[in-house]
Amino acid sequence: MKRYCFVVAAALAITGAGAAEIEVGGKLQSATIFRTGAEMTHSAQAKLTSGSNDVIVTGLSSTVDVNSIAIRCSGGVTVMSFDYSNDYVTVKPQPEALKKLNDSLDIYSTEIERLTARQNTSENMRILLTDNMKMLNNEKASVTSVELPKLMDYYRSKWIELSNDMIDLKKEIAKRQKRVEALNSQIAQEQGRTGLPVGRLSLKLASPLSAACDLTVSYFTNSAYWKPLYDIQASGSDKPLTLVSKAKFGQFTGVDWRKAKITLSSAIQSRGRIAPVVSAWFVSPNAPQALRYSMAPLASKSAQLDEVVAQNQISYALEGRAAGVQVRGVATMDKKESGPLYIIDGVPQSKELYESIEPQMIGSIEVLKDASATAIYGSRASGGVIVVTTKRSFVTESETDVAETTYALDLPVDLLANGSEQTVTLKTMEVPATFEYYCVPRLDRNVFLLAGISNWAQYNLLAGEATITYDGAYAGKTSIDPNSNREILHLTLGEDKRVVVTREKLQNYSSTKFIGNSKKQVIAYKLTVRNNKGMAVNMILKDQYPISTDKSITVDLGDVSGAHNNPEVGSLTWEFPLAPGESRTFNLSYTVTAPKEFVL
Repeated sequence: MKRYCFVVAAALAITGAGAAEIEVGGKLQSATIFRTGAEMTHSAQAKLTSGSNDVIVTGLSSTVDVNSIAIRCSGGVTVMSFDYSNDYVTVKPQPEALKKLNDSLDIYSTEIERLTARQNTSENMRILLTDNMKMLNNEKASVTSVELPKLMDYYRSKWIELSNDMIDLKKEIAKRQKRVEALNSQIAQEQGRTGLPVGRLSLKLASPLSAACDLTVSYFTNSAYWKPLYDIQASGSDKPLTLVSKAKFGQFTGVDWRKAKITLSSAIQSRGRIAPVVSAWFVSPNAPQALRYSMAPLASKSAQLDEVVAQNQISYALEGRAAGVQVRGVATMDKKESGPLYIIDGVPQSKELYESIEPQMIGSIEVLKDASATAIYGSRASGGVIVVTTKRSFVTESETDVAETTYALDLPVDLLANGSEQTVTLKTMEVPATFEYYCVPRLDRNVFLLAGISNWAQYNLLAGEATITYDGAYAGKTSIDPNSNREILHLTLGEDKRVVVTREKLQNYSSTKFIGNSKKQVIAYKLTVRNNKGMAVNMILKDQYPISTDKSITVDLGDVSGAHNNPEVGSLTWEFPLAPGESRTFNLSYTVTAPKEFVL
């Protein structure tokens, strides 16, 4: 039996010896585009002979992740080995649109050359006329008084003719040069990254029979992407929102996608990542407590936004349910005259070193202030202390539920490799929402219309930019960030000039008095809200008062017209309905007591 197998193997080897390479073109059948990267699948067919065959599949992307290549064969054909390489020699066929642009460029370039030749000829003729006119001034010139006027008329008319011709030629050349510049810009846009080489896959296949073999080659490439976009259409505060979900995608793989079946996936590819391993987690007497504070230089933008919202909720009714962390008493810690002390791994360090630490290197941060800071670090901690503990292990245990949404485009798509983008509509949804008008006049006296969406997780939203249309008019852009565990997702729908808020300082109630070594400063404001709309609105009005981080400075609230007070961030909130044409007035006053030498 062993001898029989050896004879068959030898026969196969002899049959395939010296066989010519078979080159087949790989046709892109489908592509699954992830947020970054894509899984591309090509098909090809090769006529094989019994035994060993050398097959080259061309037309693949040149940006392949070689480790991701997967090959499938029909008819019991076995892949003995494969090798991927780039083809820098073969000239790819030029797209028809690009060919037309290059043809137009050749035509205009030729016209410019001809016009330039005529321009040079006219200039040379003017030089010749000038030389002849110099000869007429020569004493040896035999020109009679009768011939001189005729010569002068000839020179004048010819000079004018040549000059006018040169002016016209200059204009015509300028027109064509502008056209050439436009064509070059368009060609550069069409070409994009099509200058990339084409990938080729060299296969050694063992076929039991002489027959046609269907090949399927799939691989991953980073040279594709898609991003979500949204259109938010609001026709009134008494009607649901229309949320149009879109996707913009593009690719620069070096291969034009022709009539390809495309699927968009919301999954984040994790190639090259390693599953986390749990290591020992120790606690020691000097370890900081659980993270309760956060400093902006070490936080990502999204984290900063979450923290700010948690500190200063739009509606005080949401404060008890708000997710995120809160910063207490750090409103003035960035002042130069009372900057915080930075302790990194138990050692005092400079602010520059603190700000240079990469966020992923941070294990925890704790902020100490007032007595808790000075009790440990003395008077140098009067401006507060930021205690940073860097990571000792870069393996973190986490528990997440991975949800993936896919969108299959029903019709085949042509997507060129020049980096151009296409946009498709994925779905349109009617989304119930609650509407509120919101204003913080201390920061911005414009009144914003907010839409609150409950149970928003059911819509499978992704983070992206949204275009807002309100009452049929463009209202601006906002962003959707669904990476939150809040019950209500708030969207800003733009400004509404028909609800007016004013903030007026009351001079009669504002004053500064000196008592011994202290001064007492009273600040008072009147806030007025008017609804000029023809319908009732729900209004959220917010304002602020300062928070002291110095024991010698106190802030006492006065008349705040029943506002909800959040002393942690010094925010005041009034929530109330406002009938059509109705105006309401609210008072805000507070007293700051400080040493008289302090400049507040």
